[in-house]
Amino acid sequence: MNNQVPRSEEKVDGLLLPTDEPGECIVIYNINVPYDSFATRQQSIGILQRVRRLVQTDFAGIPTSFQITASYLLVNEANGQQRIWTGSFYAHGNAPGMLSQFKRFDPNTFIYFSLICLEDIEDTLYHWPRSQGTEWKFDHVISIIFNVQCRTQLQAPVTLKFRHRDRRNAVTFALP
Repeated sequence: MNNQVPRSEEKVDGLLLPTDEPGECIVIYNINVPYDSFATRQQSIGILQRVRRLVQTDFAGIPTSFQITASYLLVNEANGQQRIWTGSFYAHGNAPGMLSQFKRFDPNTFIYFSLICLEDIEDTLYHWPRSQGTEWKFDHVISIIFNVQCRTQLQAPVTLKFRHRDRRNAVTFALP
């Protein structure tokens, strides 16, 4: 993934991974949306409609799963050091750091499901029960990430965004 493009931009980091099965691959999109873009319900719905449209278009006809996660700012309570973290920041499991489990993408329920997952996330994450021995504390959400995955044929239209389809390949582009 391209970590050079800031998390403050609406972007898609795509990854194509060939499998051991001839002619098959796994395609992963990490769709990054700055948390500020979800300031109001109307803004949230607009962003979620764009994400849904991208998944419907690029993964058309392919069974696809997604998970909602985020990038966060953590602060070390002992020394004030800051760290940007993606995914779970809970050392003994993902449950408190995940915003959703992996779920089959359904365009009819995607927006409603996502709105529920994004409700009060900062408050929920701020109060997560920390494990013994960590000095890292949640500070705030930087961006929401929709991790979208499928297994498909190398000739599927979703693979056309990648320069090389015969080996591991990454691409970054703006969220349309």
